[in-house]
Amino acid sequence: MMRQVIDNKHHSLMQPAKPKLLDQVRAAIRCRHYSRRTEDTYIHWIKRFIFFNNKRHPEQMGETEITEFLNHLAVERNVAAATQNQALSALLFLYRDVLEKNSRGLIKYSMRRNRFGFPPCFPPAKFNGYSPGWMDQNG
Repeated sequence: MMRQVIDNKHHSLMQPAKPKLLDQVRAAIRCRHYSRRTEDTYIHWIKRFIFFNNKRHPEQMGETEITEFLNHLAVERNVAAATQNQALSALLFLYRDVLEKNSRGLIKYSMRRNRFGFPPCFPPAKFNGYSPGWMDQNG
């Protein structure tokens, strides 16, 4: 009768692997009974965040990279405020609920708000006081 020899050195390495990041995100979303559309949207923004930062793992990144990504969306991609909020919500969920990092004070960025509707390259000051009728606050 032949006995099986278990090599303890290699046996300890055969523990189940930790799920991949996006699988962890999906599990956390499903555990909280979020809608399928929310899951798809959060996964989309988390992937974009990772690719924006050259495929670095979010655990290796922090406030600086998050702020750069959100500012990139606002300034260079010119996305709407609602879209910026979606991206922000996805990243907050990732850091708070999946990676379990303190999100208080983690996100500091300025959402582009422009009461006149000018593109960022033409701030109202460049118009030297010119204000067409549609821009008047009283009218």
